Amino acid sequence: MQVAESKRKTDPLEYLGNDVDSREKVAEFLRAAARNSERTGNTYSFALKHFSKFLDDRYGYPTTIGNITIKIKEGLDVYVLLDSFVSYLMSLPKKLTNTSIINYVGAIRSYLQHYDVEIIPYKLKHRVHMPKEYHEEKQAIDRQDIREMLKACTNRRLKAYLYVLGSGGMRANEALALRIQDVNLSESPTKVHIRKENKTKRPRDIFISDEATRELRKWIDYKYSRRREGTKMVTHEKSDDHLIFTLEFNDSTKSTMLYSKINEAFHQVLKSVGQDEIKEDSHSYRRKITLNSFRRFVRTTLSDQVSSDYAEWFIGHAKSSYWTKKPEEKKQIYVDKCMKSLTFLDFSGLETRTKNIETQVQILTEANRKYEEEIETLRWDVHNSDQQIEQLQKEREIEIKKFRQEIASMDRFAKDTSESLKGATEHLKNLWKNIVPESYDKTITLGELAELLKKGADTGPKKKLKKK
Repeated sequence: MQVAESKRKTDPLEYLGNDVDSREKVAEFLRAAARNSERTGNTYSFALKHFSKFLDDRYGYPTTIGNITIKIKEGLDVYVLLDSFVSYLMSLPKKLTNTSIINYVGAIRSYLQHYDVEIIPYKLKHRVHMPKEYHEEKQAIDRQDIREMLKACTNRRLKAYLYVLGSGGMRANEALALRIQDVNLSESPTKVHIRKENKTKRPRDIFISDEATRELRKWIDYKYSRRREGTKMVTHEKSDDHLIFTLEFNDSTKSTMLYSKINEAFHQVLKSVGQDEIKEDSHSYRRKITLNSFRRFVRTTLSDQVSSDYAEWFIGHAKSSYWTKKPEEKKQIYVDKCMKSLTFLDFSGLETRTKNIETQVQILTEANRKYEEEIETLRWDVHNSDQQIEQLQKEREIEIKKFRQEIASMDRFAKDTSESLKGATEHLKNLWKNIVPESYDKTITLGELAELLKKGADTGPKKKLKKK
C-alpha cells in the first residue's frame, strides 16, 4: 500500500500513459482546481481518472481525455456523454455513494467548461439524470460513548488525538494539521491555533481541556523520547514545525497522508466497543460514527452550555457579524461553562475543580449574607427616617392648623372691634343731635365733643349752648 501511495505521489497521472496532450491539459486543470483547496484537487483527480477509463471503454482510441473537448465541439452531444458517464459510475464493481457520483460529474463538468465547452444548466438538469442524494440523520454520541472509546483505546497517538477532538471540536484534518508551535501547553486552558489552511481559509484560536492537554503532552514526550529504532537507541530533536500526530520527524510531511491511518485505528476502537455500525445506504462501508462525530458533540455541548453564537465561532462556522467578544471573555467562558462538560476521564481534576467551585460558592454566599445584612440595616434606617419625616409632617400640620385658628380669631376680634366702634360712633351722633340746637353750627368734630364732655359741660336738653 505504501508503494502504491509512493507511485501515486510521484506520478498522479500515470493512468494517462504517454498521452502528452492529455497530461498537459489534466495537469493544468488540476493545478487551477487545487489552488484554493488541495482536497478539491484530489477529488477532481479521482474523477478525471474514472472519466479517462470511461472514455477508453466507450469510445476507445483515439478519443482521449485530452481531445474530448474537440470531439464535443465537432458534434458529440455533451449531455449524452455526461449521462453515459453517470451510468458508468453507477455500474462500477466497487460501489460509489450517490454523493461521490454527483461530485465526480461536477468535476468533469468543470473540466469541460475550463476548456470552453458550453454546458447549459437547464439542459444538464433535464438530460443528465443524476442519482438522488440521501441525507441520513447523523448518529449522535454523548460523553458516555466517548468515555468508552477512550477506555478501549490503547494507541497513544490516537488517544491524544481523540481527546483533542473531543474538547476542541476542530475538523479531523484541522487537528491532524496541528504543529508543535500551534499549541501553547504552558497555559490553562491550552490555546490551540487553527491555521488558515483549512476548509474556510480563516485562522482562529480555540481551546482544549486540561485533560486533553495532559494526554497531548504525554504523546509529545513519548514521540521525542529516547527509543529503539531497529538496533539503535535514537532520540529525535523536536522542531516547532513538526506535525504533532505524525510519526515522521521532518517538516515536509503532509497532514492529509495521516488521515487514513488514524481513521483505520479509530475503526478498530469502534469495533471493540460495539459501535461500528455501517450506514444503511453506504456502498463503501462508511460508519454511522466517524471522527467528525466528535465535532458535532462539541458543537451541541457548547450550544447547550453557552449559546449558538459561541458554538458557531468555536468550531469555525460563519457567525453573526454582531456577535463579538474579547479573547479573554471567550477563554473565561470556556473555563467556566464548557470545560467540565468536555472532560471525560479526569475525575480527579473534576473533583479538584468542583471543590474550588464550592469554595468560591461559600465565599460568595458569605459575602452575599453580609450584603443582605447591610441592605437590611439600610432599610431599617430608611424606615426610621420615614417615620421621623411623617412625625414632622404631622407636627407641621398641627402648627399650621393652630396658626390658621389664631388668624381666624384675630379676624373675628377685628370684626367685633369694628362693629363696636361703629355703634359708639352712632351713639355719639345721636347724642349730639339731642344737645345741639338746630340753629347751632353742628360742624363740631367728635374730638371737640369729647373735650366738651370732659370739661363737664351741660349737655342736657334744658341748657342751650350759645351761638357762635
